[in-house]
Order: sequence, then structure tokens, then C-alpha cells
Amino acid sequence: MITFGAGITAGCAAHFVNQIDCVDLAAQAPEIASYFTPDNEEIQKNKKFSFHLDDARHFIRNASQHYSIIVSDATHPGFMIPGCSSQLSSTN
Repeated sequence: MITFGAGITAGCAAHFVNQIDCVDLAAQAPEIASYFTPDNEEIQKNKKFSFHLDDARHFIRNASQHYSIIVSDATHPGFMIPGCSSQLSSTN
């Protein structure tokens, strides 16, 4: 999962997958998510969950495993611009 934010999406996703690797550039994301534990179902305590402080493209390119699903939970307006998906395409 790309971006962690408050962890709400990760908390929901944990019901449907065996593992969640969440990548975020914001070191403060886990602290922020701790304020939302009722909403994110305490995802940071879930054994399925791993937080990685890294650039998502760097993390995915260097991962030792392949992912069946990659979820981008980024809501920054820059991600709404046409062509932004090329940031994570296999052509780059």
C-alpha cells in the first residue's frame, strides 16, 4: 500500500489480505495514525502489517517479492493529474 496516512485504509484491507506492506515517505505517519486507532482498527499492532519508510517506487523496485495488488491511497492533488500513474509504471 502506497501511503499510510491515518491507517484507515490499511485497517480495512487487513480483513481481506494475508500481508500489508505499507510504504510512506512521511516518518510521522505512524504517530499520526496512533490518534486514529478506533478508526484504523489498531492496524499498527496487526501481525499482517509492516510499515516501511521509503519512496514507493524505490521500495517496489527493490522488493524481494512480487505483489498481486498495489493500492495507492495517496490523495495529494498531484496524483489526480492525468499521466501521474507513470510514476509507478514498468516503463520507467
